[in-house]
Parts: sequence; structure tokens; C-alpha cells
Amino acid sequence: MAARLLFWSVHVAAGLTLPSDNCVGPECDSGSYEPKVDDSIPCSNPVVISAAGVSTRAVLQADASPALFADLQHARVTGFRLGSKQEESCSKKFLLLCNSRGVVAVRRDLECSGEIHQKQVVVSAANGWETCAGSDPLRLRVGYSESPAEVAGCIRVESERAVDIEAVALLNAKEQPSGKELGWDPQLDETATRLDFHDHCLEDAVMIRAEAGTWRPNRQVYRFEYEMEQREWNRVLAVHNTPSGTGACTVRYRLECPFNDEGYRHAAVVGYKSCCEGLPNCTASVPDYNDAKTREGLTWLTDHRTWKVCSTGTGDVIRTGVTLEESAAEWGAGAEILDLTEHSTKGCMSATVTARQQIFRETYEKCPTWLKMAGRNFLSLDALTTNRLTTLLFGKHPAAPSFANHGGVYDTYTTFMYNVMLHVSLRNYKESFMSADFRMAVPTLMRPMNKVRAFEVACPVEEIDQMDWWNRGGPFMDLPQACTFLIARNLEMADDVSPESQQAGLNTWDAADAANMSRAEYTLSYFDPYQNMVGEAVYPAVVTDFTRLFKIENDMFKDTLEYELAFRGLGVHRVNVLTQPLTKGGETALYSIDLKVFGTLEKRSDFFGSWGADMAFSADGMPLVVTMSDGKEVWRHESTMEEWQYAKFVWRSSLINGITLVDHLWHTHFHLANTFAITSREMLPAAHPMRRLMAMFTWGTPFVNHGAVHELAGARGMLHRMTPFKDFGVVSVAATDLMLPFSKLYEPFANLTAYEAMPKILQDAPFYVDGRDFYAMISRFAAEYMGIFREEWCTPEGTVRDADISAFLDSTYAILREAQEEWTEDQLDWTGLQTKPEQAASGRYSCDGLSRMLQVMLFAVTGWHRHVGGEVADLMRDPDLSSPSWIKGNRHAQPRQHMQAILIAATTGFTRPKLGNNTWGFMFEKMTKQDMAQRVVKSFEAEMAELVSTINDRNAARPIPYNKMHPYYVENSVAV
Repeated sequence: MAARLLFWSVHVAAGLTLPSDNCVGPECDSGSYEPKVDDSIPCSNPVVISAAGVSTRAVLQADASPALFADLQHARVTGFRLGSKQEESCSKKFLLLCNSRGVVAVRRDLECSGEIHQKQVVVSAANGWETCAGSDPLRLRVGYSESPAEVAGCIRVESERAVDIEAVALLNAKEQPSGKELGWDPQLDETATRLDFHDHCLEDAVMIRAEAGTWRPNRQVYRFEYEMEQREWNRVLAVHNTPSGTGACTVRYRLECPFNDEGYRHAAVVGYKSCCEGLPNCTASVPDYNDAKTREGLTWLTDHRTWKVCSTGTGDVIRTGVTLEESAAEWGAGAEILDLTEHSTKGCMSATVTARQQIFRETYEKCPTWLKMAGRNFLSLDALTTNRLTTLLFGKHPAAPSFANHGGVYDTYTTFMYNVMLHVSLRNYKESFMSADFRMAVPTLMRPMNKVRAFEVACPVEEIDQMDWWNRGGPFMDLPQACTFLIARNLEMADDVSPESQQAGLNTWDAADAANMSRAEYTLSYFDPYQNMVGEAVYPAVVTDFTRLFKIENDMFKDTLEYELAFRGLGVHRVNVLTQPLTKGGETALYSIDLKVFGTLEKRSDFFGSWGADMAFSADGMPLVVTMSDGKEVWRHESTMEEWQYAKFVWRSSLINGITLVDHLWHTHFHLANTFAITSREMLPAAHPMRRLMAMFTWGTPFVNHGAVHELAGARGMLHRMTPFKDFGVVSVAATDLMLPFSKLYEPFANLTAYEAMPKILQDAPFYVDGRDFYAMISRFAAEYMGIFREEWCTPEGTVRDADISAFLDSTYAILREAQEEWTEDQLDWTGLQTKPEQAASGRYSCDGLSRMLQVMLFAVTGWHRHVGGEVADLMRDPDLSSPSWIKGNRHAQPRQHMQAILIAATTGFTRPKLGNNTWGFMFEKMTKQDMAQRVVKSFEAEMAELVSTINDRNAARPIPYNKMHPYYVENSVAV
């Protein structure tokens, strides 16, 4: 079974707090109370709490309860659903904490609907903590009295001599910091999202092993899972009973995940001892696990450390509730005795973490100081030498513009990432024309994988399948490479979109104007001189030239562009039929794509324009009205051309970037493909036929998603920088909540009745015409492949009996539920994967549902992925067509944000294996029923050839060809 040890990713030290001194008397209300300082206590640490007209000083000490100093009643917590914003009334309490290392923290307890969710923030020597009153009353408990004072402004906490947590980490590593600028910026820590996502859970895979000398040497291996929905961490692994002449002592060893001194939760085995007196074999009572006096040692399962307990061979007995037989799928009902003294002198039980999950900060703190200094010094030296250093190291083309000649346009981060992504990644790609059977191979391993987490997205940092011809598996990045990305993330985020910045010439298009170039031409001039190793342009060649087809004078666009996007291309799956048509001035709108919800996301600067708009269309698909996120309606027939073009630009940008964010990146890459790639590798044996199928359609997924996490996910990544949003944790939650349910998205492909119920204008959309043929083809392949093994995998009652597949499904849907429970339940209901009550006795999963799940999963990572991601390079090319952010009132991005968008778009253009121009039988060699499987594959390949011909004929009659379901254009996975 899967091993999931849940962690809260709280980036501070665990709580020991304020003094027990009590304030009595009027001085409490005046704020003049100052507890006695006792420097003999290791945690002693003066802290100043201040608000308007009030200031008080306290000294934090060890071994005291967290102290309440402020509270906020009826705080509103916002959650996002498609087309709406949900709010919940909650209360917040703020408490002071300190640990034995002198690290001060503020803990916020958020209580909603009876549930409490905690968040802690470090108050270091350089960074204070602050919270401000909004529309709800904020109360300061001055001097910690029982009479709180209401505060209209803000409350701030500052530490006078708090130990800097970054310095502690460096000193522990025996490295001397060269300056505080090398520390991790606390603003990069994961901020509050909806109900904090329980501050995000991290996972450790733990291997339990029984060793019994020569009798059963190391054969009993067990991986196990904690119940995620119950948030259950603590589990008794072993009970070691040691009798004596007058009694007996028992140590119970529990797997736990407590906080360490640096404020991270990690797996540990903790022993708890209890004894009894009387008979030699008396039974000691179960100890109180909350009583520190019963604790008998703690072993951290980190840095390759192993916990082990052994029998001495003198009558002692080790028992465990863990089922240790090979291939065990669940916990044993009773205790298994490891008293092996009859056959050996020593029997042992051990636990080791075999795979870990880290957040960016943990990785960064492992980066050596010399590397952090080298990264910063390189950037400074390159700027001083006007980019001569990058020219020397990377071979800058003389025809490419120099960043040094356009000072102020691009910041340090953009310059750095351009050099890394262009010169290291894009220019060195050479696999474009290599066949799938050369780049891929059948799986050989099954094991847990190490991962990195950004908010609720956790992606592997390694591959155990063959990733490409040059890499047969292993880590994607060594520590210096990972540190390079994290050094870039740690750089200041400079938007420069204010009037003052623009007047100073920062982040303006003046250089493009001076060169008499369009904005698109200017940005692409940084890429045009370069090719990859096989002669392809590093920025993908144009497939659909939207600028040529739809752009008119003064950087405006024809209304037919919005028709193309909404009813022929990228946005068609989000068209809604209005229940109440909109009518004004003799015009009637019947359809809409409503994206106003993006306007509820807070911006980090008021100078940015807001995402979010609802466009309504006529019966023939032409745009009639745009409703902005603030509710303002802009009708085509009554607005000025400038107003209409700006409203259309906002809607186009919200559509193109919103679909890229939600449907492409979050729905397809981070949740569907990522989850199936992880669970298939961790839960299915390498030779299992299901693993072979998953390997073909998840090839390269861990690799591309790992790059996406480093470049796009998390705070101050490239996606955060190029968009206007303040808190990317909130954006991450919103993107997850805005994922379309399976019952809406995939029903027209699987159900002819649902397709025929759609309006004719949608039935005729190439997405549905070609997509239904593609879905039918890949569904037949999945169903026929499963049919080969149905007898082995399924009971006569139609439920799954294969233990490996059941474990694979358990793990898959545990992960998906953690990300978005409603979306996951809809998926289970729509596929019919969960068994009906009358079948439950024979199994948890339906085989018919499994078949349907496979069909839709294969479609999602192939045709659907190409639909939502296949036009990114074309649609991002021209900032006048679509931009990830813009100055309010402008119809284009600024050059800095556009360059960042272009860099992302360029990396979507790598040529990967296409379904229709490769043969796939090699993925099913040397497996059970190989001949039958390869016949099904041959049939699939023949159907793809027929579909190629059909789509070619259709495209010949279309004004703009649609290749998103064309087997020559569709990859076998999301690895692009």
C-alpha cells in the first residue's frame, strides 16, 4: 500500500511561549505592563507589540502555554467556485510562541464551522508580523488582560533580538553566512489559502522491515498508508515486551511526525515506556502518549537514518500490528509476534524513509552558501560587464539584442531566466526527430518517488522509468541546478507598472518604438537568431497566425477573432447556453463564456488591470456584450471602438490565460497526469499490464511537471510574476476549484444523447466533431486492452479483485480528494468507478467504471491536452492579442511580463513523440498475454491512420485547420 505520512508545512518552530507572569491592576489597560526579564531561561526573548497609541513589551520564555494577544471576530474566508465567490464567517485568534532556539512566531488560529486551522509565521530579527483591521473588529489584549481594546488600524509584533532562523540553519550546516541577503525570503513561504489547506500536507514513504537472522533474512517488507481523510499520523509500529523476575516493561514505538527545531514536520519513531510489577509476564498498561515522562527516545527518519529495535534473545518479545508478509495489502487484524529466538539469536524490526517530499524553502536551506553567493555575484558581474559574461558562457548571438542596451526594461529575474531557459534548455534540445521506441522503454522499477511541493501541487523530482534516450531514470536536477531556480525565485519581484516607473523608462516599450518594431517583433527578436540542435527555431513556428488573420489598424482586432476562440477553438468547452437571453437595442445574446470570477482575485498593485469578464454571443456566435468584473456592461452597438476593443482584450486575455492556468496546467498537468504518473509508478509492479499502459501515456510527465513546478507554481515563480495577483496561494486554490467537472466536460464525447442535446453551433465545433472521433478511437483501445485481462482483474460480479490495481486506485483518489474533493467525487460518480451498494461486498471498484476511467484518462492526456495547450505559442506571441497582465487601460502587457510569457510559451514547443507517427508495440513486450496486447495496439494504430485521413479531409474545407485531435499532432502524454 502507499505510504502517506501527512505533514503540515508550517515554516516556524513549534510552540513554547509567553511567561506565566500575570498582569493585575490598571497598568494592564494602559499598556505599560512589562514582565520581568529572566535571561537564564534559554528562550528568553524580548518582543514588542504595538498598535495605534499602544505599546507593550513582553519576554517570551520556555515551557509556557501560547499566549493570546489579539483576536479578530467574524473574519470572512473566501472560497472560489465557477461563477461565484463563497464566503464563510470565521474567527481568528493570534498567539505568541517561542521555541528553545529563540525563534519567535505568531500563531493564527482560524476557527470556521467548529474546525480550527493553525498557521504560524516566523518573527525574525529582520521581519516583523502585522495584521490590520478591515470591516471586522480587531481587538488587542493589552498586557494580556481580560479587557481587550478595539484597534482601528494595525497590530504589529517585532522581536528585539530574535534568532534569525536562516542563520540557525546555516550555522547548523557549519557554513557562515556572508550576509542576510542570502537568506530565504519569508514572503516566499506558502501564504494563507482557503482554510489554509490544513497548511498543506507533506508525505513520507516509510519502509518497515523485519530482520530475523538466517531464518527469514530481510524478506518481509511493507509500505503503508496513513488515512489522509482522517489526518491520522500516529501509528504503533511495534511493542517490545521485556520480562524480568519481578515484572515487565513494555516500550511502544509509534510512528509520528512532530516538529523539529527548524519548524518542519518530519517522520520520527517515538518510544513510550510503561512497566508493571508482580508476575514476570504481567502486562504493562498502555502509556499516556501525551505525557512526556513516558517518552523513551525519538529517532528522526531523515537523512537516511533508520530506526531499529531488536530482541536480545533473553525472553523478550517484539510484536507488531503491521502485516509483514510480502505483497500484504492492508494492516493485519491482530498482532504478529517477531519472537524469533528459536531460530536465531536476534530478531529486529526497522523503519526507514524511502522517499520524501520537500517544500522550496527546505531545498533552498540545503544550498551551500558559496552557491548562493556565486549566483548573486554572477548576476551582478553580468550586469556590470553589460552581459559580456553571458555572451562568453552561453554564446550569445551577435544579432540578438542585448539586455544591457535596454536598461530598465527587463529586471534581474527576467534576464536570468531568459539566459537559463534559452541558452541551457531551448538551444540544446535535439530529440525532435527521434522515434518513440528510441526515447522510451518498458518500466523496470516500482517504488515511492521523492517530490517537491508548491501549495497543494506535489511533483516528483526524479523518474524511475526511462525519461529519454539519454536518461534511463534518476533525479531531474542535482542540488546546484535546483538551487539555481530557487536563487532566481528568491530575487525581488519588480513589476514597474506605476506611472512613476513608466515615466522613468522602466519596463516600457520605448526600445521597440525606437527600433520601429511591433511589440511582438521586438520580443521575438531575442529568440529569432537562435535554433536548437536540429535546426528548429527555438520559438515554435507559427501554426495559426492570429495576428495576420484578425488584426486591423491601431492594434485592434476583428470581432471574428472572439467567434473563432469561443466556437471553433480554445474556449469552446466553456461555452454556456444562457437560461435567460440578454436583449438590448434589438440584439439578443444566447451564449456566454463567463470568466468574471477571476476578477475576485486580489491584485498586488492597483495599477494592474483586472482579469475577469463575461462575453455574451449572438445566435451565430458573434460577440455582443462584455460584462466586466466590476459589473459594467459594454455593448458593441453603443460603446466607442476604444471601449469595445479594451473590453474584448480583457476577456480574451482572461480566456486564454485562464484556460492555460486552470484547464491546461492545473486540471491536466498537475492533477490528472501528475497523479496517475505518481501512483502508477509507486503502486503498480513494473511488469503489470496496467503499469505498461500507464507508462505509455504518462511518459515524461514527472519530468515536465517538475519543470513546471519550478518555473510556474508557487510564490514568485514566473507565472506569479507575469500575472497581476498578490497571493499565488489563493490563485492556486482558485485554479483547483475552477476545474470543470467530468460530468460537464467529457459527457458530450462519451454520450451521443448529450452531444445531440447541444446547440448546432457547438455540435459543429471541430473540438466536438474531431474530438468525438478521437475519443471513440482511444476508448475502444482502452476497453479492448482491459478486455484482455478482465478475467484476471475482475470478479464474476464485475468488481476489481486485482490487489495492485485496487491499491493504485486507492492511492490515486486519495491524492485527488486532497486537492479537490467535489471534483474527485464527480469523477468517481461519472465514471461509475465506485461500486454500487449491492456490489460492495465483492469489491470497492467497478470494472466497467475502471474501463471508463481509463478511457477518459487516456483522452485527457492526449487529445484534450492538445486542445487546451496546443496553441499557447501562437496565442501568446502578440501581446496585443492576449497578455497575462497589463496596465489598467492598456491593451497589451508591458515588455517584462510579455517576455516572461513568451519564455513559458517557448518551452511548450518541444517536439515529443506523436501518437500517429510512431508504433507502440514495443511498450507491451515481455509481458503476460503479449501477443493479444500487441494485436490491440496494431488495431489502435490502424484506426489512428484512418482518423488522420478523415481530419485531413475536414481541414481542407475549414477556414482555419483544427489539428488538436489530429494523431500526427497529438502527443502520447503531457510531456510537452
